[in-house]
Amino acid sequence: MLNPVVCFSVVLILLAPLSAHADLKKCVSSSGTVTYTDQPCASKAGESVKEVRDDAALKKISSRIKEQDVGKSCWQLSHRYSQCNVAVEHLLMSNFRENCSIPMHQFERERAKENSRSRNYREEQEGNDLEYNHRYTSKSRDVLECDGLQRNMWDFLKSTFNDKISQQDAKAIDYKLQVAPADGRDPVILKRNKH
Repeated sequence: MLNPVVCFSVVLILLAPLSAHADLKKCVSSSGTVTYTDQPCASKAGESVKEVRDDAALKKISSRIKEQDVGKSCWQLSHRYSQCNVAVEHLLMSNFRENCSIPMHQFERERAKENSRSRNYREEQEGNDLEYNHRYTSKSRDVLECDGLQRNMWDFLKSTFNDKISQQDAKAIDYKLQVAPADGRDPVILKRNKH
Protein backbone atom coordinates (compact mmCIF):
# COMPACT_ATOMS: atom_id res chain seq x y z
CA MET A 1 0.00 0.00 0.00
CA LEU A 2 1.31 3.45 -0.88
CA ASN A 3 2.05 5.84 1.91
CA PRO A 4 -0.25 8.91 1.48
CA VAL A 5 2.49 11.28 2.70
CA VAL A 6 4.92 9.94 0.08
CA CYS A 7 2.30 10.23 -2.69
CA PHE A 8 1.47 13.80 -1.70
CA SER A 9 5.19 14.66 -1.57
CA VAL A 10 5.71 13.33 -5.09
CA VAL A 11 2.84 15.44 -6.42
CA LEU A 12 4.25 18.53 -4.72
CA ILE A 13 7.74 17.85 -6.07
CA LEU A 14 6.43 17.46 -9.60
CA LEU A 15 4.22 20.53 -9.45
CA ALA A 16 6.53 22.84 -7.48
CA PRO A 17 8.87 23.59 -10.39
CA LEU A 18 5.93 24.51 -12.57
CA SER A 19 4.62 27.09 -10.09
CA ALA A 20 7.94 28.32 -8.69
CA HIS A 21 8.56 30.76 -11.53
CA ALA A 22 5.01 32.15 -11.50
CA ASP A 23 5.81 34.86 -8.92
CA LEU A 24 9.12 36.09 -10.34
CA LYS A 25 9.40 39.86 -9.95
CA LYS A 26 11.66 42.56 -11.34
CA CYS A 27 12.48 45.20 -8.73
CA VAL A 28 14.05 48.53 -9.71
CA SER A 29 15.40 50.77 -6.95
CA SER A 30 15.50 54.57 -7.11
CA SER A 31 19.27 54.28 -7.71
CA GLY A 32 18.61 52.11 -10.79
CA THR A 33 19.64 48.76 -9.35
CA VAL A 34 17.67 45.90 -10.94
CA THR A 35 16.95 42.72 -8.97
CA TYR A 36 15.00 39.64 -10.05
CA THR A 37 13.41 37.78 -7.15
CA ASP A 38 10.54 35.54 -6.16
CA GLN A 39 10.12 37.56 -2.94
CA PRO A 40 8.28 40.88 -2.56
CA CYS A 41 10.39 43.86 -3.59
CA ALA A 42 12.22 45.21 -0.54
CA SER A 43 13.83 48.60 -0.23
CA LYS A 44 16.82 49.71 1.78
CA ALA A 45 16.67 52.74 4.06
CA GLY A 46 16.26 55.93 2.03
CA GLU A 47 15.51 54.12 -1.25
CA SER A 48 12.27 53.44 -3.00
CA VAL A 49 11.72 50.27 -5.00
CA LYS A 50 9.33 49.82 -7.89
CA GLU A 51 8.05 46.42 -9.03
CA VAL A 52 8.00 46.03 -12.82
CA ARG A 53 5.49 43.43 -13.98
CA ASP A 54 5.51 43.60 -17.78
CA ASP A 55 9.14 43.33 -18.80
CA ALA A 56 10.70 41.42 -21.73
CA ALA A 57 13.69 40.29 -19.65
CA LEU A 58 11.38 39.04 -16.90
CA LYS A 59 9.34 37.05 -19.42
CA LYS A 60 12.53 35.59 -20.89
CA ILE A 61 13.86 34.59 -17.47
CA SER A 62 10.50 33.06 -16.46
CA SER A 63 10.34 31.15 -19.74
CA ARG A 64 13.90 29.85 -19.29
CA ILE A 65 13.22 28.73 -15.72
CA LYS A 66 10.10 26.87 -16.86
CA GLU A 67 12.07 25.12 -19.63
CA GLN A 68 14.73 24.03 -17.12
CA ASP A 69 12.09 22.76 -14.69
CA VAL A 70 10.30 20.78 -17.42
CA GLY A 71 13.61 19.29 -18.59
CA LYS A 72 14.56 18.27 -15.07
CA SER A 73 11.15 16.68 -14.42
CA CYS A 74 11.33 14.80 -17.73
CA TRP A 75 14.82 13.59 -16.88
CA GLN A 76 13.81 12.45 -13.39
CA LEU A 77 10.84 10.46 -14.69
CA SER A 78 12.97 8.90 -17.43
CA HIS A 79 15.68 8.07 -14.89
CA ARG A 80 13.14 6.40 -12.62
CA TYR A 81 11.83 4.39 -15.57
CA SER A 82 15.32 3.21 -16.52
CA GLN A 83 16.02 1.98 -12.98
CA CYS A 84 12.60 0.64 -11.97
CA ASN A 85 12.32 -2.15 -14.51
CA VAL A 86 8.53 -1.83 -14.72
CA ALA A 87 6.23 -1.99 -17.72
CA VAL A 88 4.87 1.39 -18.79
CA GLU A 89 1.80 1.47 -21.00
CA HIS A 90 2.98 1.82 -24.64
CA LEU A 91 0.82 4.83 -25.59
CA LEU A 92 1.86 6.64 -22.40
CA MET A 93 5.53 5.97 -23.10
CA SER A 94 5.30 7.15 -26.72
CA ASN A 95 3.62 10.40 -25.60
CA PHE A 96 6.25 10.82 -22.90
CA ARG A 97 9.12 10.36 -25.37
CA GLU A 98 7.49 12.62 -27.95
CA ASN A 99 7.05 15.49 -25.49
CA CYS A 100 10.02 15.03 -23.17
CA SER A 101 12.90 14.13 -25.50
CA ILE A 102 13.98 17.67 -26.37
CA PRO A 103 13.59 19.24 -22.88
CA MET A 104 15.33 16.23 -21.30
CA HIS A 105 18.29 16.36 -23.68
CA GLN A 106 18.64 20.12 -23.12
CA PHE A 107 18.67 19.50 -19.37
CA GLU A 108 21.33 16.77 -19.75
CA ARG A 109 23.53 19.04 -21.91
CA GLU A 110 23.26 21.88 -19.38
CA ARG A 111 24.13 19.56 -16.48
CA ALA A 112 27.09 18.10 -18.42
CA LYS A 113 28.42 21.63 -19.02
CA GLU A 114 28.02 22.49 -15.35
CA ASN A 115 29.72 19.25 -14.29
CA SER A 116 32.64 19.80 -16.63
CA ARG A 117 33.20 23.16 -14.92
CA SER A 118 32.83 21.72 -11.43
CA ARG A 119 36.00 20.38 -9.81
CA ASN A 120 33.95 18.81 -7.01
CA TYR A 121 31.94 16.62 -9.38
CA ARG A 122 33.46 13.34 -8.20
CA GLU A 123 32.79 14.23 -4.55
CA GLU A 124 29.13 14.93 -5.36
CA GLN A 125 28.55 11.47 -6.84
CA GLU A 126 27.39 9.84 -3.62
CA GLY A 127 23.69 10.09 -2.85
CA ASN A 128 20.43 8.23 -2.96
CA ASP A 129 18.19 10.82 -4.59
CA LEU A 130 16.92 11.68 -8.04
CA GLU A 131 19.44 14.41 -8.77
CA TYR A 132 21.44 14.37 -11.99
CA ASN A 133 24.80 14.22 -10.18
CA HIS A 134 23.71 10.95 -8.58
CA ARG A 135 22.44 9.31 -11.76
CA TYR A 136 24.92 6.42 -11.60
CA THR A 137 24.11 5.53 -8.00
CA SER A 138 21.78 2.54 -7.60
CA LYS A 139 18.63 3.47 -5.78
CA SER A 140 16.01 1.49 -3.92
CA ARG A 141 12.51 1.00 -5.33
CA ASP A 142 11.22 3.14 -2.44
CA VAL A 143 13.41 6.08 -3.43
CA LEU A 144 12.48 5.63 -7.09
CA GLU A 145 8.79 5.22 -6.17
CA CYS A 146 8.42 2.61 -8.91
CA ASP A 147 4.88 1.64 -7.95
CA GLY A 148 3.54 5.07 -8.90
CA LEU A 149 5.73 5.72 -11.93
CA GLN A 150 3.06 5.37 -14.63
CA ARG A 151 0.62 7.61 -12.74
CA ASN A 152 3.37 10.20 -12.07
CA MET A 153 4.37 10.22 -15.76
CA TRP A 154 0.78 10.65 -16.88
CA ASP A 155 0.00 13.39 -14.32
CA PHE A 156 3.13 15.27 -15.38
CA LEU A 157 2.31 14.97 -19.09
CA LYS A 158 -1.27 16.15 -18.56
CA SER A 159 -0.21 19.15 -16.48
CA THR A 160 2.68 20.18 -18.73
CA PHE A 161 1.86 19.07 -22.28
CA ASN A 162 -1.95 18.84 -22.19
CA ASP A 163 -2.32 20.85 -25.40
CA LYS A 164 0.02 18.46 -27.26
CA ILE A 165 -1.75 15.21 -26.33
CA SER A 166 -4.69 14.18 -28.48
CA GLN A 167 -8.02 13.64 -26.72
CA GLN A 168 -8.12 10.11 -28.10
CA ASP A 169 -4.71 9.29 -26.59
CA ALA A 170 -5.69 10.90 -23.29
CA LYS A 171 -8.88 8.82 -23.02
CA ALA A 172 -7.04 5.60 -23.95
CA ILE A 173 -4.25 6.23 -21.42
CA ASP A 174 -6.71 7.14 -18.66
CA TYR A 175 -8.64 3.94 -19.30
CA LYS A 176 -5.54 1.73 -19.44
CA LEU A 177 -4.17 3.20 -16.22
CA GLN A 178 -7.47 2.51 -14.47
CA VAL A 179 -7.27 -1.20 -15.32
CA ALA A 180 -3.48 -1.56 -14.86
CA PRO A 181 -2.16 -2.95 -11.57
CA ALA A 182 -1.02 -0.24 -9.14
CA ASP A 183 2.46 -1.75 -8.78
CA GLY A 184 3.38 -1.11 -12.43
CA ARG A 185 3.80 -4.77 -13.34
CA ASP A 186 2.71 -5.88 -16.79
CA PRO A 187 -0.85 -7.33 -16.61
CA VAL A 188 -0.04 -9.88 -19.36
CA ILE A 189 2.84 -11.27 -17.29
CA LEU A 190 0.62 -11.35 -14.20
CA LYS A 191 -2.03 -13.39 -16.06
CA ARG A 192 0.63 -15.88 -17.26
CA ASN A 193 1.98 -16.31 -13.73
CA LYS A 194 -1.48 -17.10 -12.30
CA HIS A 195 -1.83 -20.22 -14.48
